[in-house]
Amino acid sequence: MKNQDNPYKLIKTTHEQGNALFLILIAIALMAGLAFALSKGDRGGKTLLTDGNAKIEASHILKYAQSIATSLQNIQFSNGCSENDLSFEAPQLTGYVNAGAPADKSCHIFNVNGGGQQYLLPPYKALNTPEDWIFSGAHEIDGVGTAAVGDLVLYLQEIKDSTCEEINRLLKITTPETLPTDATALTLTKYIGAFANGAAPNNDDARTAGQQSACVTLTTPSHNVFYHTLIIR
Repeated sequence: MKNQDNPYKLIKTTHEQGNALFLILIAIALMAGLAFALSKGDRGGKTLLTDGNAKIEASHILKYAQSIATSLQNIQFSNGCSENDLSFEAPQLTGYVNAGAPADKSCHIFNVNGGGQQYLLPPYKALNTPEDWIFSGAHEIDGVGTAAVGDLVLYLQEIKDSTCEEINRLLKITTPETLPTDATALTLTKYIGAFANGAAPNNDDARTAGQQSACVTLTTPSHNVFYHTLIIR
């Protein structure tokens, strides 16, 4: 006697195929929704991915700046380093040899005998062009410390607008989505133990006057600069 086909087998197969097709359609819809979410933000069409990267980069910049400041404080307290003894000499940098720094390198920020800091390149995705950190004592930060006395400041130039905005947001500067502007022509003399008191890039905007750290847009020439006061004088 011949085996007859089971009618329920066809029904079951059709049902399984229908479920598989339904799951595929759901997956396609979810992927489309994710692509749309990543392509549209809630502020002027910025992507969520870009915003997320800018926040991460801004956080890295601020944390590294604070770690340098902490190292300076530690070697001043533990090693008795004066402001004029400090050295930012590092294999990756040029122009920072401080002839007045102790020979044992106990006042070198980027040396195991001193601050023990590792020189890290700035996050390249945060910048329009490759840049190094700059350490300078050539400017007085407006409203910080004693007037007409230069402060020791860390700078980073050519920061992208999105990262600059996120830096100011993390620093709780009001209306961070509008970058503070300044007409200062910044001359960043590298610090080798001496100070000056030139104008700093925060004199033209009330939001950054007295601010120890901020990201501002300089207009001469036009570019964004982050600054962090390492030593207030």
